[in-house]
Amino acid sequence: MKRAKVFTCARASILALSLWVLPITTPLSAQTPTPAPTTPRVETRVERDYTGLWGLLGLLGLAGLAGRRRPAAVQVYESPTQPPTGTQPRR
Repeated sequence: MKRAKVFTCARASILALSLWVLPITTPLSAQTPTPAPTTPRVETRVERDYTGLWGLLGLLGLAGLAGRRRPAAVQVYESPTQPPTGTQPRR
């Protein structure tokens, strides 16, 4: 066997062995008994939202962008001083 295969098998064996040994070594006293059920206590708070009309303004902006699309072609520049010579389709 090649050295890399030996190391791969050794790593897999060590991992499998550690996953097998770990539950055996964990003491059973680490598992606590479930406590008796208690009546849940519910607290309610009223927090006011002070954002005002910012949420509506954001929705209005999204609605304005809804119909806009990117152009199908992109202008190609050969150098910064020359105007574009043609268009290429977007990838």
